[in-house]
Amino acid sequence: MLRRPLALMFCLILAVFVSACGDDDSGSSDSDSSDKGSSSKSDSDIDTPAPLEAGGDLVVCTDVPYPPAEYQEGTEFKGYEVEMLESVAERMGVTAEFQKTGFDGIIGALQAKKCDAIVSSMNITSEREEQVAFVPYMTIGQAVAVTPDAEGSINALEDLAGKTVAVQVGTTLKALIEKENANLDEPIKVQSFPDAGAAAAALQTGKVDAFFADAPVVADYVNKQPDNFAIGGTQIDELPAGIALRKEDSELQDAVQEVIDAMYEDGSLEKIFAKFNVDEFLLADDADEGDEAAEGDATS
Repeated sequence: MLRRPLALMFCLILAVFVSACGDDDSGSSDSDSSDKGSSSKSDSDIDTPAPLEAGGDLVVCTDVPYPPAEYQEGTEFKGYEVEMLESVAERMGVTAEFQKTGFDGIIGALQAKKCDAIVSSMNITSEREEQVAFVPYMTIGQAVAVTPDAEGSINALEDLAGKTVAVQVGTTLKALIEKENANLDEPIKVQSFPDAGAAAAALQTGKVDAFFADAPVVADYVNKQPDNFAIGGTQIDELPAGIALRKEDSELQDAVQEVIDAMYEDGSLEKIFAKFNVDEFLLADDADEGDEAAEGDATS
């Protein structure tokens, strides 16, 4: 199938989100059932790989809240990355089990075998590839959220010179701001928070001047809370995101890659992404594009 180009202005991304991102029906059990029906094991014919054969579950570390990628309603995990991993697990003949894990310790949790995989909007970087293996599934950029009264005055990172920006701890958003600071007379100040929800709340309560996160996350906050959040410019640094796996689990890597490839080919991954209005972030057809981007500065 033809995958969509990714050189998009963030205002267009926001327009896609506005239609349905805040729809309470996005996580309904009826739609979940219909989506999962398109991702049965027989569709991809994947044998259950080691090391899952004994346990029967694909245990997934994820950092919530990070809507619309992953979030919780009560004890239930929701989001496009959650549904993607549920489909991946089903096609391998197992069940996905999600564990809430702080992003700053999420790779350590995988290496300590507290989970079998990570899905948490994790950009693929050369530094992270030294620690884990990746199966790429989407390409996303980052964006700045500001308060509505600052809309129009903040159009790029450089406009935040001398101001304070909230980021999630453990991401490389801070590194990207520090790189920008090298070009500024007055540096951008950074405050790190345990999760995206806390970082967004810091902007809402006036503790910081901006909130910096992945573009889908920023758009989701703006759409759901337009009185509190507005877009501060265009998308920054489009880079591939991937499912992280232990390097030694080569059989699991191959199986996950095969399933993701199959979900692209049969359209089921696009269907999941479209449900949450993030189908514009599908991977480009040119696989080398992701490899080249991985050498750049990732931000989550």
